[in-house]
Amino acid sequence: MIDDFFPDNSRELDRWRRELAPEQHKAWRAFSKATFAAGALDEKTKQLIAIAVAGLLFVPGLIVLWAVIGGLGSGAALVVSLSIISLRGRTQRETTQLSGMAQSIGYLFASVTPIVAGRLTEVSGNWSAALAVVLAIAIIMVIVAIPAGRGRSQS
Repeated sequence: MIDDFFPDNSRELDRWRRELAPEQHKAWRAFSKATFAAGALDEKTKQLIAIAVAGLLFVPGLIVLWAVIGGLGSGAALVVSLSIISLRGRTQRETTQLSGMAQSIGYLFASVTPIVAGRLTEVSGNWSAALAVVLAIAIIMVIVAIPAGRGRSQS
């Protein structure tokens, strides 16, 4: 029954999606390239996130499974991001300041995003606008994370 509900992926379906939502398709491609660029995240984390996203796109009926897999990938990314904070600070004071700034901004986004997403969903009647906001925040995070995760020369 579920096979009848979700069409098989094809070049034609991909072309139709691109034509239907070209801006979202372009944003998704840019996000994917940045996320999966060398050095952005470790390989296992990328694989978990890719499996979760692909699963949501192609077999959304198994959303609980994809949420668990995506949660594992996101959890791994959180560990990496918190590790970067301690690796980037040269002194205890600098590390504390960096941690405070990064976590304050992170918790600000985490507290405001569900409210914004809920309101956008109410106004638009679907999840597209809310998912676009989450995608935009994720793109910003990747843009910030790539230079932060690069090695640095010792001075």
